[in-house]
Amino acid sequence: MQRSVMRRTRGEMTMSTTTESNAEEEEKKRENERRISKYAELLVETARTGMGQESVKILSLFKVHELKPSVEHYNAALAACREDHGLFTTVFKQMKEGEIQPNAVSHCIVNHVSEKKKDWSLAKSAAGKVAEWVKKKGSQNRMSVFRGMYDDVKTLGIAAPTLLMS
Repeated sequence: MQRSVMRRTRGEMTMSTTTESNAEEEEKKRENERRISKYAELLVETARTGMGQESVKILSLFKVHELKPSVEHYNAALAACREDHGLFTTVFKQMKEGEIQPNAVSHCIVNHVSEKKKDWSLAKSAAGKVAEWVKKKGSQNRMSVFRGMYDDVKTLGIAAPTLLMS
C-alpha cells in the first residue's frame, strides 16, 4: 500500500510517495537494534557471573533473529565460558566460523583461560597476539590502548593475565 506525503522543502511543498514496507523495514531495524542492545547487556552479565551455558543460548538468539553478533558479543560469551574449557572452545570455534576476527580482548581471554589450564604454549601465543594488536592500534600511545583493553577485560570479570603483566 502506498501513501502520499506532503513535505515542505526550502519553502516549497512537494509530494512524495512512501510505502508501508519502508515503515515496516524501519520498525524492524529499530527492533533489531533493541535486541542487539539487550543481548549485549545480557552477555556482559553472563560474563561477570560465569554463566557459560546461558551465554551460548543468548548467542543463539542472534541466529534466530538473523542478526550477526560482533566480536564484543563473542568476547562476553568467551568470558562467560572461562570455567568450561569445552564450551569455551566451542564458542571460539563458532566465532571463527562466523568470520568474526578475534581482537586483543579475545586473545586476553584466551590467555586467561590458557593460564588456568596451564597451557603455557597457548597462553604465550595469545599474549603475543595481544602485543601485536596493541602495537598496531596504538602507534602513538600504546599505554592508553592497553588500558582500554584491560578495562574491557575487567568489565567481563576477567583478571589481567599474568603473562601480559610480565
